[in-house]
Amino acid sequence: AVGSNVANGEELTLRTERRIKRTTHYETADERTFKVRRNFGKKLYRVGVSDTMALEPVEGLYCVEHVEPSPFGGIVADLRLDADALPHDVIAYINDHYKLAEFHELLPSMNEIFIETVSNTTNTAAQ
Repeated sequence: AVGSNVANGEELTLRTERRIKRTTHYETADERTFKVRRNFGKKLYRVGVSDTMALEPVEGLYCVEHVEPSPFGGIVADLRLDADALPHDVIAYINDHYKLAEFHELLPSMNEIFIETVSNTTNTAAQ
């Protein structure tokens, strides 16, 4: 904005400049680690349902890798999503057929990623 003031017979022109503050986001180590873990993910999810009936595999969505009783009642199962399945679709299906209590992705640890990478490198070099 430009304005003028008169003080003691002198004209002063006041100018203000608008400056756009640019911020750069630098990834934290935790964010980078999460991205690496996510990239090495195996489409494996932990699902908890408050029902005690068995969680059955659904062709085109998921297969059941492991099931155990939940300490809070119901069951906890590890599901491997099919190649084209989306977590949203699996949640919708389970929510329609069971009482969904928990759903989250199981990501490999950095140690597991390291071992897998070294094993793959060693196997490739041996061939």
